Amino acid sequence: MRRLKFCRIFKSPIFIVTAAFFLFTYIIFVVIQPHFSSELYKSYFGEPDSIITSLPIQQRSLNSSNTYDIGILLIVSEGADLSEYQFAINTLKCYSKLHHYGFYIEWVNDTWKELCGQKQFMFIRHCIVSKLLHRHEWTLFLDADVAVINPSRLIDDFVEQNKDVADIMFYDRFFNWEIAAGSYLAKNSSYSKEFLIKFANIEFILPGSCHGSDNGAIHWLFVEQFFGNHTTQLNSNDCYAIWGISYDSLSAFEACCRLIMGETRIFHDPSGKGKIKLIPKGEGWMRDGWISDSRWSLDSDFMLHGWKHSNEMPKIEEANAWNRASIRLKFASWYRTIANPTFDLNLCETGKITWKWWSSLMISKNELQNILTKKRQTTRQKFFYSQAQIPEYLKNL
Repeated sequence: MRRLKFCRIFKSPIFIVTAAFFLFTYIIFVVIQPHFSSELYKSYFGEPDSIITSLPIQQRSLNSSNTYDIGILLIVSEGADLSEYQFAINTLKCYSKLHHYGFYIEWVNDTWKELCGQKQFMFIRHCIVSKLLHRHEWTLFLDADVAVINPSRLIDDFVEQNKDVADIMFYDRFFNWEIAAGSYLAKNSSYSKEFLIKFANIEFILPGSCHGSDNGAIHWLFVEQFFGNHTTQLNSNDCYAIWGISYDSLSAFEACCRLIMGETRIFHDPSGKGKIKLIPKGEGWMRDGWISDSRWSLDSDFMLHGWKHSNEMPKIEEANAWNRASIRLKFASWYRTIANPTFDLNLCETGKITWKWWSSLMISKNELQNILTKKRQTTRQKFFYSQAQIPEYLKNL
């Protein structure tokens, strides 16, 4: 009798409609729009954000022995829409004026295409950098979507620490085991120019499938240039065989390269011509801002990467909760941590500019380190997984 009663309940229209409603709600709020409830809460109960203004920014001394001839260089593709990166670029322009760094935006054009020969933007840009190193003693190459979050930090500090150590400094990305290909600090040396040309020319030996563009290519260059086929367990040919099999094999290819590289941080060219330094996670001049959900620390951060306008989270008054939740689902969505609406370049040059930040996104150094430590642990586990796939890929070749 009790079973019959339960069966009747389960079959009743009210139960079916109620269950369907809860299932629909679960799918909407948990599966399709997991951020909707939090964004809805912000719409009605969110506290107004406050603004923190920087102290007067001390400009770089041009007479100090620790001051170097440095330029900042962006390479943009032919026909690129700079409005996608305009706010990030404005921070770089102001920062350059403030500290008297050279600042250049170089467009890929027919002249560069003829001079360099590469067809793909991601590779020709490294050729262009090599041709423009002569402008300064040191050049910081950046992606166009990089913003200066802490203008008191100086590029000179990285030069001072490494000027006798390496011709080019790369850094490790935080959310995976990649060497960042979109930024490096390069000395105006013959070796730097030669290395960057080799980097650009990898376009001509890319595998036919999913190769990851220059993000994948930089790993091949490191193992081929500095290790060749002289390693005992894995060698560069093994890694190349994995490279380009599929999109999934890209992570295994990069893990293969990192296994060969080991914990090496200073890479000596076998010819003796020069050296490359690879800066560990969290110790470079920039990181991906989205890995900490745009939270940052004045004591740790310098520049943040990934400030594309199309991925920017709108303010509460600019979009409804559903639209904000939809944007949060995008890869690398970000909040504008800087509250300055514009940057007056005259104020930047005279040193009277101040940076303004939204207080809700500013956290302590310890809080940020806790976030990054968790990200590091997650990345470590993913690396182990990709590393374990290497034998399977090699077995099937």
